[in-house]
Amino acid sequence: MNSKFAVLEASLNTKLAVLEASLNTKLAVLEARIDMLDYRYLCLFNYQRRMGAHEAISVPFLDREINQEELPPILSVENINRLTKEQCQNYLMGYKVQFHPNETVKLKEMLRDVVGLMASHDLNYQFSTFFP
Repeated sequence: MNSKFAVLEASLNTKLAVLEASLNTKLAVLEARIDMLDYRYLCLFNYQRRMGAHEAISVPFLDREINQEELPPILSVENINRLTKEQCQNYLMGYKVQFHPNETVKLKEMLRDVVGLMASHDLNYQFSTFFP
């Protein structure tokens, strides 16, 4: 009788483990979708704020492994222009944007776009190259 219960218990434990793994996977996918929706909302919100000549708000990274707190905040295109090349690349990696490491001004333009600084005065801003 004990062996039947042991087999039943093992079977139930296996099924529970599979169910838990499946739920964890679905939860991770759902969290990623919510993060993407939050990201898109904040980019649109920044676009609206910039149309009214207000500062942007910080847009959290999509890649939670990268610490955004170590980087200067981006509230305007002027903030982007003052970034070092390494800081700009770290931002782009945090937003999961692919880039070529030899690019210069293009990195700043990509970063401007991914945080929603898309008002006409932002798009017309002339970025400088990175300082050594």
